[in-house]
Amino acid sequence: MTDCGEHARCILALEDGTIFFGECFGAEGTQTGKVVFNTSMTGYEEVLTDPSYCGQIITMTSPQIGNYGITTEDVESSRPHVAGFIVKELARRHSNYRATLSLDEYLAQHNVIGLPPMISRSTAKGWCVVPRPKSQIISALFFTTYDFAVLKMGQRLCGVA
Repeated sequence: MTDCGEHARCILALEDGTIFFGECFGAEGTQTGKVVFNTSMTGYEEVLTDPSYCGQIITMTSPQIGNYGITTEDVESSRPHVAGFIVKELARRHSNYRATLSLDEYLAQHNVIGLPPMISRSTAKGWCVVPRPKSQIISALFFTTYDFAVLKMGQRLCGVA
């Protein structure tokens, strides 16, 4: 994975066939994982580096994430464990004097794809009430490309094509 740069386009495809389009931040690449939600208002640094979220795509339901940047003293472990990070609104500038990196820079440095604002609190609430046959797992594929052949291949891997 590489730094996705400003305004890189990406796709989020869910196992139910739902597809979201948007602009990524952090790293560029392809990633899979189980989508889970975190409703905390603060502490995104701790969420990213919490080993219990290993391999999961975290959807933060708080309206703005990234406004205090990344402070290495506040992390739970030496690196992020998440497979992806979805936010409603990414703060492009941080205002904490202790911060050493922006959230965007931190995710790029650790090869984590971030996605705003394609998924919001209302979407998350909708996912929580939709009955799912067989299991509660929602798997997803991140793509930082609009190559629909790649998207179709990914959907087949998830069993939705």
